[in-house]
Amino acid sequence: MWDQGDSLSHLLRPLRLRGAYVSDWRLRQGWGVRGEREPRALLHYMLQGSGVVRITGEPIRYLSAGDLAIFPRGASHTIAEDVNAVPRTIDELLPDREPGGADVLNLGRGRMVGRMVCAGLDYAPQGEYPLYRTLPNVLIARSDQIQADPTMAHTLAGLMSELDEQGSGTHAVLLRIFEMVFVLGLRSTLQAMDPPAPISRALAHPSIGRVLIAMYEDYARPWSIPELAAIAQMSRSAFAIVFKDIVGETPARHLRLRRLAEARRLIETTSLSQEAIAHRVGYRSAVGLHIAFRQTYDASPGSLRGDSAAQVS
Repeated sequence: MWDQGDSLSHLLRPLRLRGAYVSDWRLRQGWGVRGEREPRALLHYMLQGSGVVRITGEPIRYLSAGDLAIFPRGASHTIAEDVNAVPRTIDELLPDREPGGADVLNLGRGRMVGRMVCAGLDYAPQGEYPLYRTLPNVLIARSDQIQADPTMAHTLAGLMSELDEQGSGTHAVLLRIFEMVFVLGLRSTLQAMDPPAPISRALAHPSIGRVLIAMYEDYARPWSIPELAAIAQMSRSAFAIVFKDIVGETPARHLRLRRLAEARRLIETTSLSQEAIAHRVGYRSAVGLHIAFRQTYDASPGSLRGDSAAQVS
């Protein structure tokens, strides 16, 4: 039975984490790596030394020993010793990053300046809830935050022990550990954000959290504003104002995006007809689904099947 107050678990459940690719980076002077966007969550745990994270159009972030950088949706980024380092591409360094794999990567030249453990957690992007897509490109859990959270601190200590003393079942253990690190890191950073992002505010607001869970779990139901307001235990007018203020869009639009996300998943992963999919996600006909797709994605549902799947993003 799901805890109706545990919005974060509901948010992450449909991602269906499938496997972890782990790499142990040994850092020498001048190290730097550039990666393009990947359909996976990425984690960089700085064990020793320091570095910078650069994302186009965003401020530079600085990492120190003990910090954890989380890229929830695999954003393009450069991570390097400093802003002057010339990065190599991750595809050049590690072309085959399959779930369950592990590598040691030697970067830079000269004396050793640090060590970092990195992981890519593959998940099903079709399962992303609309709210998950509002996460920042990168979240950083600082060393003092981690040490103040006994569960996360002990989990990361266990991670290092497993990496340094590998044995039977290590790959399965690493997947479970990195899953925990990912969830614990999200929880810690979202709670500490100042000012809070929309997702932080939504997850921390009991009334809106209950409504989001209802929308996400029972998206095909023909919800009305009065019904959703009743779940939030608020008046209709107050609910509409608070929801938009916290989530950043109206309840109707947010529900529509949830339905379309599920429709997209079904189109890409099943052979169901568009009519059947429309009814399954809460539309009365394939025509209604087609119109909603056009309005939201400027593409038709049919374009998702076959080689044209990339037309919708």
